Amino acid sequence: VTNFTGDPIDTLIILSTLTIGIIVSFSWRDAVDRWMKEKYASEESSIPARFIYAIVATLVAVIIIYVVSRIKKCNKSQ
Repeated sequence: VTNFTGDPIDTLIILSTLTIGIIVSFSWRDAVDRWMKEKYASEESSIPARFIYAIVATLVAVIIIYVVSRIKKCNKSQ
């Protein structure tokens, strides 16, 4: 058993936000995947298109994580 020292409301907000984020990311993944299949229907261009998609998704995720961490850091310093 672990001692819980955090605020239960904060934990609930974090878990709810995480759950919603996962659901949204799956819906975006599906939408982009279907768009890529329509745009790059030929078998030859499918693999490069997937790599481009993976690189763009990674860059967006890194930028979002960076921005959120900067916001959190600024809020702690105030």
